[in-house]
Amino acid sequence: MLEPQTLARPYANAIFEHAKQQEKLEEWFNVLALLAQVCENQELRTWLKSNIPSEQKVRVIMQILAKQPQDVHNAVSLLAEKKRIDLLDVIFQQYSLSKRLYEHKQKVQVRSAYFLTPAQQIDLQQVLTKKIGRNVELDIQVDSALIGGVIIQMGDEVYDYSIKGQLNQLSQALLTVTA
Repeated sequence: MLEPQTLARPYANAIFEHAKQQEKLEEWFNVLALLAQVCENQELRTWLKSNIPSEQKVRVIMQILAKQPQDVHNAVSLLAEKKRIDLLDVIFQQYSLSKRLYEHKQKVQVRSAYFLTPAQQIDLQQVLTKKIGRNVELDIQVDSALIGGVIIQMGDEVYDYSIKGQLNQLSQALLTVTA
């Protein structure tokens, strides 16, 4: 059986290309974000995977979306017809990635021991943008277990500037010396 990412990729790419051509990247992002949020409801997700006719699934989803353009209705109908409607959250993830790459944005996850003020967030964003040469979109989470400092993850690169990380490094160094 194919992975959800593999199944969702052609639909995400088609929606992205359509949105780009129509110059509606943000509008489609918002619609897909809402659809992904709706799919987080386990009961609805189970219902979407059931053998209920696709027309009925489309009707329910379009009621949730309220008034949307015809191309949104067409996309939802196609996904329902092809039995891919339950992949809306994965389609949204892949669309988001394509949008960030197109806009030359890099999503950066930041774990901080304390809440970062808006000024600190702007400073960090500017430093990281300069470092990697792309616009940076910060995803900041507070993690008091770090004691102090931050851990920054950009793709597969991790920079640990936390006190907890420094203490772990010191501990490992002491263990290596005494062994």
